[in-house]
Amino acid sequence: MMDLKGPAITDDEKRFLLNPGVGGVILFSRNIVDSVQLEELCREIHSMRSPALLISIDHEGGRVQRLTCGVTPLPAMSRLGDLAEHSGLSRAIEAARSIGNLVGSELSDLGIDINFSPCLDIEYHRSDVIGDRAIHGNPNWVGAIGYAIWSSMDEFGVSGVAKHFPGHGWAVNDTHVAVAEDLRDQSAIASDLVPFQQLISAGLKGIMPAHCIYPMHDSNPAGYSDYWIRKVLRNDMGFAGAVISDSLSMRAAHEAGSMVQRILASQSAGVDMQLVCNDRCGLEAALIVTETFPYRPGLEARLESLRPVKKQKLSKAARADALRFVEICEQLTRTDQHHRG
Repeated sequence: MMDLKGPAITDDEKRFLLNPGVGGVILFSRNIVDSVQLEELCREIHSMRSPALLISIDHEGGRVQRLTCGVTPLPAMSRLGDLAEHSGLSRAIEAARSIGNLVGSELSDLGIDINFSPCLDIEYHRSDVIGDRAIHGNPNWVGAIGYAIWSSMDEFGVSGVAKHFPGHGWAVNDTHVAVAEDLRDQSAIASDLVPFQQLISAGLKGIMPAHCIYPMHDSNPAGYSDYWIRKVLRNDMGFAGAVISDSLSMRAAHEAGSMVQRILASQSAGVDMQLVCNDRCGLEAALIVTETFPYRPGLEARLESLRPVKKQKLSKAARADALRFVEICEQLTRTDQHHRG
């Protein structure tokens, strides 16, 4: 999966997108001018291949929203956890489901297939890069609210990819710029797996591993780890869907070497699709190497399972409910800021 440099596809990018080694595109803010332009861009990308390339985006809410035009601005997902504390878990689940419906409807209407959300990391108040992206510190609440977000997006035509397996909440460093380690043992990390297991048991089709290292288990980052991907995720937890790497351009991913070496390490660990951003030379070299990769049984089916089917349209009443919940969450944000100020 590759990125684009701007709001229009260049001739060079068309060449990459027609390569069978590329399976999709991730969109960033730099690719978006307005909703009309974005719809046309998505149509062009989808028309280039059959089956169509998958189009993805990070649209969690709060500070992780690449898309700001043509959609409803979302609160940070921690506000759903706050709502659970203020009004009860069932109320937060209702809000999460309603907001997930809105997200699925709006992204699907624009032509986006995959949202790298929900974030299932546990809030330990240690990681600034996770912070208010985490729903809550209670793993069962994270699973219940995360399930509501994921399943409701899916109902309206967008596949959710849960992240960052097996959990980024404890590791302090930001993997975008540094190596991050989680030094806990298996019994301590078990609670971080709870929300992932809840969604896997419900039929989750996509997971993104963390670039964190868990030295008590493996010396490799989770996304390069046969232990985490094959043993824990596939065998122990029964995940049969697609595993998509976090960006291999992130600093913590550099531990494996060059971009080609990172892709090889990722594929060797059992990751299905590699996210290559901001590195055209690395992408070019990787596509040459991927032509010699051995056949991986079930790969096409796992990736195809991420292709969403839009089951319904969002009614005016459902949209009004979602906007009401967004405002409730925003009010919690303002109240929190007032107390801190």
